[in-house]
Amino acid sequence: MKIRFDQSREDRLRIAGAESDLVARWDTVNALALEVLVKAARDAKAGKPVVTDAALSEVLVATAEDATLEPAFRALALTLPGELEIGRELGGDVDPDAIHVARKAVVEAIATVGRDTFAQLAEEMQNTGAFSPDAEGAGRRALRNAALALAAAAEKSPHRASRAYEKADNMTDMLAAMRVLAHQFAGSAETENALADFRQRFADEPLVLDKWFSTLATVPGEATLERVAALMGDEAFDETNPNRVRALIGAFASSNPTGFNRADGAGYAFFADFILTSDKRNATLTARLMTAMRSFEALEPGRRALARKAIKRIASHDDLSRNLRDIVDRMLKS
Repeated sequence: MKIRFDQSREDRLRIAGAESDLVARWDTVNALALEVLVKAARDAKAGKPVVTDAALSEVLVATAEDATLEPAFRALALTLPGELEIGRELGGDVDPDAIHVARKAVVEAIATVGRDTFAQLAEEMQNTGAFSPDAEGAGRRALRNAALALAAAAEKSPHRASRAYEKADNMTDMLAAMRVLAHQFAGSAETENALADFRQRFADEPLVLDKWFSTLATVPGEATLERVAALMGDEAFDETNPNRVRALIGAFASSNPTGFNRADGAGYAFFADFILTSDKRNATLTARLMTAMRSFEALEPGRRALARKAIKRIASHDDLSRNLRDIVDRMLKS
């Protein structure tokens, strides 16, 4: 249930920029950002130019600059709603490509307005001493990495993130810099170097290597499907290891809207193949993975039809596990 009450946009912007109750302040910032992103997604889907919101950009940049606020709060405020959240807010006729284009445009607009601020924060919030897992240290790292992503988006260059990766003295910062490289500058030499280094450095740490797989599985764009398929042949990928399967296949299906929901349906076909094979090995894991398609009816008609086709192909097999059978039958009845 959503509770709504009338409040002018001017009042909400004032709350977003000055409210002392930080919970209410973040809630307002997030709601304003979501409204902007939803409108941008609708415009992109309709073929209209994506018009960003100058007032929201100003509030976010001012929040980032406000040293009286905890770094953790500033980092949270700069973390805009993701593509999946935008899709849920749209509710139906969802075009993941349009959402991606819209969100990228909004992020780049904010990044451009606050370019100098974000570049400065990315430098100022670096560790100055030994790594500390306390709240203060975690907050500084969160703000630094949020600012790094925005600075890189404004500069449209992988150099800053590559330097951040090379200088990182902890896994959190290395992973954040690698993610900026992989998600914003896929295919660049800097990105491939960081990915190869991270893969080698943490080859013997399974939980950390899972993050490497997930980073690659969630790179936006239709080309990611081919890389995910190739990674299944990586010597570190084990189809009998639930964590590794969730890190690659699960992340791709549940957290990569553009890659999984390819307009040609190839992502669904790949996933259906894996589900049918996986169900014979680990029925519990397979049923959990299958829930990634539970909202397929919200997609635009073309993708919706292709997703349904893939689900029907799974359902056509007589030897499905009980849980998987129940899930696919429920999906097809929706």
